[in-house]
Amino acid sequence: MVAAIGWPWFTLVNGAIIDAFVQYERLRPVLINGTSGDEDEQQHQHFMGQIYLYSGLQLMDAVLYATAIYGVLYCFQAFALRQVGEYKQAYFRSVLRQEVAWFEKQQSGEFASKIAG
Repeated sequence: MVAAIGWPWFTLVNGAIIDAFVQYERLRPVLINGTSGDEDEQQHQHFMGQIYLYSGLQLMDAVLYATAIYGVLYCFQAFALRQVGEYKQAYFRSVLRQEVAWFEKQQSGEFASKIAG
């Protein structure tokens, strides 16, 4: 679930960062021309606080997303290796159940190459 939610969450946080930039740039000319320097500084501090917050959220999301994707890939690989092992065992059991005449018809090394393949 973390791997599935990671990318959309990253997109939402990135959109919030862009919105913070757009909102700050819209207010900036009004603050410079019509207000005191204190309001401009306060607005700048609010903007930087938003940027730090959203950047931290993106960093946290990136770390969680990378960890989750690694876990998903590890689980899929472990599952695939387990499945291949079961297939090889089933094939080996079915070969052992064959009659002796079947073994005489097979080429030397064919069984080993099939198991390895």
